[in-house]
Amino acid sequence: MLKLSEYYKTIADNLKVKYPVNEAQAIARFYICETLNLNDIEFFTRSGEFLNDKESELLKSKEERLYNMEPVQYVTGYAYFSGLKFKVNPDVLIPRQETEILVNEVIKNHKTEKNLNIIDIGTGSGCIAVSLAKNLPDARVYGIDISENALKIAEENAELNKVKIIFKHYDIFSESDFPLRQKFDLIVSNPPYITESEKKNMSNNVLKYEPPKTLFVPDTNP
Repeated sequence: MLKLSEYYKTIADNLKVKYPVNEAQAIARFYICETLNLNDIEFFTRSGEFLNDKESELLKSKEERLYNMEPVQYVTGYAYFSGLKFKVNPDVLIPRQETEILVNEVIKNHKTEKNLNIIDIGTGSGCIAVSLAKNLPDARVYGIDISENALKIAEENAELNKVKIIFKHYDIFSESDFPLRQKFDLIVSNPPYITESEKKNMSNNVLKYEPPKTLFVPDTNP
């Protein structure tokens, strides 16, 4: 039997072959906390305790995916954004911390306004739309995406975080009629912006696992 601290050290040491030390440690800790449903305090208070058989089996069942550089958020099925928890899978981009800057700016600049109509273009996991709906409760928030699978995740995240959002399946470059008829006070988007030629500078945990449509644009027409 292993203590939690020993298992954490083993995972972190194995991940150091693939990642910088701090990132390897963060991944190992996130993996253990999400898999065993522990918060930060419980992670530290239980560090000297032995893992029981069920916990050990659960942790070991998915650890190989980490060593293959699959993002820990996909392995555990969850990511965090703007203080909220989101379901994620390979149909959606993993929410990025820097995208919180966009959300925070919208909230700061519009928190006193009433009856706003806001649309999130390329909503993906719904992290932007859900975060805005949570923090601007008087706003009506909509999300569109080209991927029906992504919209299913976005709908689950709206339900998970107890907000009401109208999601529609639509390709923004399509010539077909736009599915929503109202005017919007605010258009928000975090679209793909990495050129194909920049792929060579990116790590395999992004290239092998995250959906290319959410990341890349042609060099000739970004």
